Amino acid sequence: TELYNDTETRLRMKEQALIKEREWFQEQNKWERDHLQYLKETWITEQKRQMQQLAAEKEAAAAEKARLEVLTYLKGNSDDVTRSELEAAIKAAHEATHSANLERKKWQERIKAYEADRERILVKERHLTEKAKELEDLTQSAVLKREEGMRALREAQRLEKQHNDRTRQLEMQLELLAQRENKIATEKLSLAREKLTVKIHQEKPEKDLTNNSFHSQKYQPYYMSQMQTHFRDVVDPQLLLLKLNLDNKLDTSNQLISDMQTLG
Repeated sequence: TELYNDTETRLRMKEQALIKEREWFQEQNKWERDHLQYLKETWITEQKRQMQQLAAEKEAAAAEKARLEVLTYLKGNSDDVTRSELEAAIKAAHEATHSANLERKKWQERIKAYEADRERILVKERHLTEKAKELEDLTQSAVLKREEGMRALREAQRLEKQHNDRTRQLEMQLELLAQRENKIATEKLSLAREKLTVKIHQEKPEKDLTNNSFHSQKYQPYYMSQMQTHFRDVVDPQLLLLKLNLDNKLDTSNQLISDMQTLG
C-alpha cells in the first residue's frame, strides 16, 4: 500500500508537470502561428507593392510615348501650326492617354484589392493630361523624354521578371520546408515512442519481485493494471509529438526569416 501511494504521488506530480508544460506549449504554439502569419502578410505586402510599381511605371511609359508622338508632330509642323491642327494634336494626346488608361485598368484587375492606390494613379493621369497642353515648350527635350520612357519600360519589365523569380523561389522554399517538416516529425515521433517505451520499463517498481508469492499473487495484477492506466493517462504521446513539432517549427521559422532577408 505504501509503495502504491508513493507511486501514485509521483505520477500525480508528473501529471501536473505535464499539464504546465502543455500550457506553455499552447502559448508557444500561438506565438508561432502569429509569427508565421506576420511573415506571410509581409511577403504578400511586398508582392503587391511590386505589382503596383510595375503598373504605375508601365502606365507612365505608355502615356509618355503618346506625349512624345505629339511632340514630334508639332516639331515637324512648327512653321505653320493652325488651331485645328493643334486641337487635333491635343485630341490625339487625349486618345493616347485614354489608351494608356485602358492599360492601367488591366493592371488594376490584378491589384484591385488595393483601391487606395488607384486614386494616386488617377491624379498622375490628370497631371499627364495637363502637361499635354504644354507640348510647345517641351519640343527640345523630345529625344530625352523618349529615352526616359524606354528606360521606364525596360525597368518595368525587369521588375516584373524579378517579381516572378522571387515568387517561384519562395514557392520552392516553402515546399522544401514542408517536406523537411514532415520528415523530421516522422523521425522524431519514432524516436519519442522508443524513448517512452524505455522510460516506462525503467520506472516500473521492482520491489514487488522480492515479496512473497502470496503477496505477489494478490496485489501484483491490480498494481500493474493501475500503473499502466496511470502511464497512459499521464504520458500522452500526442503531447510529446506536439513538443517536437513546436521545436521544429521554431527552427524552420528562423530559417524562413533568414531566407526572406537574403532575398530582400
